[in-house]
Amino acid sequence: MQRRDFLNFAPALALGSVGVSLLPAAGHAHEHGHGPKLFTAMQRFSLGDWTIVALSDGFLPFDYGLFSGVTPKEAQELMRQSFYDPANFIGAVNAFLIDTGETLIMVDVGTGAAFGPTLGHTVSNLKAAGYEPADVSLILATHLHPDHVGGVLTDAGNPFPNSTLAVNAADHAFFTSAEIRAGAPDDFKPFFDMAVGAVGSFGERLSLFEGTASVAPGITAMPLFGHTPGHSGFMLESAGQTMLMAGDILHAPGIQFARPDVSIAFDADPTQAAATRGMALDMLSADRLLFAGSHVSFPGFGYLEKAGEGYRFTPAPWQYL
Repeated sequence: MQRRDFLNFAPALALGSVGVSLLPAAGHAHEHGHGPKLFTAMQRFSLGDWTIVALSDGFLPFDYGLFSGVTPKEAQELMRQSFYDPANFIGAVNAFLIDTGETLIMVDVGTGAAFGPTLGHTVSNLKAAGYEPADVSLILATHLHPDHVGGVLTDAGNPFPNSTLAVNAADHAFFTSAEIRAGAPDDFKPFFDMAVGAVGSFGERLSLFEGTASVAPGITAMPLFGHTPGHSGFMLESAGQTMLMAGDILHAPGIQFARPDVSIAFDADPTQAAATRGMALDMLSADRLLFAGSHVSFPGFGYLEKAGEGYRFTPAPWQYL
C-alpha cells in the first residue's frame, strides 16, 4: 500500500473507533530491578530546512505477557533474531522536537513522573539540546496516554507555559469522558485521570483536530487509529523531504516489525490497531519513507523494507550535523 492509497483508506479507519473496547486489565510491566537512570540522550536530524531533535524520555520494562497473538517463547525467539536480548525486555520512550528555524514544536512530551525513575527525561534532554520548554509554541500529541503527555504534570506545574496542545478530537472525547472512565478496569482509570490533568493544564490553549488536518505549516495529522480512538501520526514535509512521526504504531520493534499482527495490552482496539499497523508499515516500506517511532530504539529514526510476512528495520544513517 502506497501513501496515496493509505490516505484514501484512512477515513474508513475512523468508523472502527466508535465501538472501541476498553483496555484489558491483564498484563503489567513487571518490576525490572533497574535503579534510577540519569542520562543525556538526544540526536539531531536534518529534514529539509528543519532540524528534528530526538529526545529520549528513558525506557519502560516490558513483560511478554503484555502481548497477544504470540507466545512468550515465540516472542523471545523473534527478539533474538532481531539482535535484542530476550532476557532484557525494555521499551524505548521517545519524544521529538521540530525546529523549523521560526518556531519550536514538540511531538509528545514523555512521561514526567508517571512511570518511575527510568523515565521522565524529556525536558532535561530538551534543555541539554539547548532549548527551553518556554520557547515551545505547539505540542502535537500522538495520543493521550501518560507516556506521551505525562511530561506536563510536574509539582511545579506545566513546564510548557507558552504552548498550545493539539490532539485528535476522538482521543480527547474518549479520555475526558467520565462515563467511559467509570466502565474502565480500575488499573486503567489513572490513564484517564492523567489525561484529564494533562489537557486541563493547558486551559484554553487546547486545539482539537480531526482526520488528516493540517496542524502546522508543513505538518499534517495522519489517522492511525486503534491504539487509542484518536491515535495519530504526523507527516512532516520540508524542502521536498518527508518523514512520518508514527507514534505508537508499535511498541516492541524486535517483535512487531516481523509480526505486525501482534498487539499489546495497551491497544484500545487490538484488531484495529493491528490492521492500522499493517497498512502503515506497508506504506512506509512501499514508499521508502523515513519514519520516527515513539517506541523504536533511540533515536527512533529509520526505514522499512518488506521481509517475508513482516518487515526489516534499518536505522537512518548518522548525520554529521
